Amino acid sequence: MVELVKKLSMKKTFFVTQLESFFSSITQEFQEKITNLEVENKILIERNKKLEYDVNNLVKIKNELQVQLESAQDTIDLLSSQLERVKEGKALDYPKVTLENERLKKEIENLKDKIKKLEDKSTIKPTPHRVANAYNQTMMQKKNEEIIKEITKNLKK
Repeated sequence: MVELVKKLSMKKTFFVTQLESFFSSITQEFQEKITNLEVENKILIERNKKLEYDVNNLVKIKNELQVQLESAQDTIDLLSSQLERVKEGKALDYPKVTLENERLKKEIENLKDKIKKLEDKSTIKPTPHRVANAYNQTMMQKKNEEIIKEITKNLKK
């Protein structure tokens, strides 16, 4: 009987040791997986923040272009009314106003195209290159808008 108890005790010790080793191994594997998933999660959070920042910038640029488009439309409306007066013989700058009106119509079409492109780009994953291009286009558009305002002021004089 003592021998049986001894054998059972040894088997018990063996199985306990095996189980502890198995649980240690599984624990280590799960810890590695958890660590990998945490790293992956942090990377995804950073990507998400970057994309959110890019989308916000694209929306801001789109809104600025929309304001510029509305301003250009107001200028066209003003020039159209001046054109009507010219046609009625109340002004002498008919060719100049006509050319300016056509130029501004083209400018509005360009702005509409840029807004459409910006809307299309906002549905695509933005890249720093695209954001930089959109920013450069916006800056060029602002310069064009300043030139339009200056020409409009000169026309009013």
